[in-house]
Amino acid sequence: MDQEGKPIHEMLAWLKTQKIETAATNVSKFLVRRRGRQRWDGEKTLMEGFREWLKENPDATAEMVSERFKMLALNLSLQAEARPEVLLLADRLAWTASRLANDRSRAEYRAQKLIMEREKHAEWKKDDEARALELCLKEAEKHPGVAEMFRDVFVALKKAKGE
Repeated sequence: MDQEGKPIHEMLAWLKTQKIETAATNVSKFLVRRRGRQRWDGEKTLMEGFREWLKENPDATAEMVSERFKMLALNLSLQAEARPEVLLLADRLAWTASRLANDRSRAEYRAQKLIMEREKHAEWKKDDEARALELCLKEAEKHPGVAEMFRDVFVALKKAKGE
């Protein structure tokens, strides 16, 4: 019925005669999936289908293109009449797609590692500053002149922040 160009409401009527109850949206979704499968399964060559998909999706992300490459490689490798060059191409496409996924994983790992290193450095710096302040307080206890200098510095800092 789809190949004959019948409208969905006629398809629904025929389905009812077959005692199948469904909504028009379900039939529409089925037809879209079926047409997409036909396109990839032989209506066009695989590369033509890929090029057409790329034209339909000009803003495709790397992940979307990678998934299409995986489908293309799988379909190429499943063709019974495939020549060795086609199988070699399918193998290279699959390798490229897996390499892209691995590179993305490595980049995410490096980004996380960098964040952890920055946090570690910030903690180390904070600990270093705390040790320096602790040393200053110990010296202030030993020498009253140093304690007086600290008071003057803190008063000056408070005044500067207030202004």
